[in-house]
Amino acid sequence: MPQDDEFYLWPENLDMFNFWMHVQTQWQVGSENQRVGLNYAGVEVCLRRRVKKPLRDEYFVMAQAMEQAALAAMHKK
Repeated sequence: MPQDDEFYLWPENLDMFNFWMHVQTQWQVGSENQRVGLNYAGVEVCLRRRVKKPLRDEYFVMAQAMEQAALAAMHKK
């Protein structure tokens, strides 16, 4: 039986997952020490340094979707 914190990652999502992990240092923190969103300037640097040019727009849009899902989950607690 899988543990609660285990998950399966499809191989085609590995590159985006790795990018997402790299931008985890880019969270902006608001009042009450809550994350309020990603620092897009920092995300842009990560995109330029880690993602091939033709994929950058797609990765940015996916990162925004993941950001919104992460914020919803964090603020739900």
